[in-house]
Amino acid sequence: MDPEKAPAMIEMLKTYLATFDNIGGDFTRMEEYMPHRIANCGYWMSSYFIRWGMGMALSDEDYASIEQYDIAMGNVLGLTNDYFSWNVERDHPTDRMKNGVMVLMKEHNVTADAARMMLFGIIVDEESRAAKLKEERLKRPVSQEIVQYFEAIELYVGGSCYWHSTAPRYQVFE
Repeated sequence: MDPEKAPAMIEMLKTYLATFDNIGGDFTRMEEYMPHRIANCGYWMSSYFIRWGMGMALSDEDYASIEQYDIAMGNVLGLTNDYFSWNVERDHPTDRMKNGVMVLMKEHNVTADAARMMLFGIIVDEESRAAKLKEERLKRPVSQEIVQYFEAIELYVGGSCYWHSTAPRYQVFE
């Protein structure tokens, strides 16, 4: 065990378990849903494990300088899962539907197909926002840890999004 960083890792796990599905009911607005979805998809836990696994400790100042980038990347991850899982989730009986497609259907009173296209647009916007935030951050002096974190998170989110787009569990054959 890592005696120096293990307590923080245990706290991260406790936070994840306490918050990943802590909101009952359905969301009706994306601005409320998106912060929940980042935690619910495990992004905060996974990004912490990536830093921990790489032996990386971002200072509070370094993290504050990339926090909005991290939020955008979390949105890309969680919403991409929603986009590709919708065709399977829409037919599952549940007491509450937590998927960006459903939120957009309620918020804008549109069909599932229209909402799914809207969600795709939000994902692209979040990817663009992350790229711009990264570009702006790299114009200033930057620590090696931030550079490594950008690379690691982009590999993680990119790989996860690829998995969601090709996973047999999300393929619906009609």
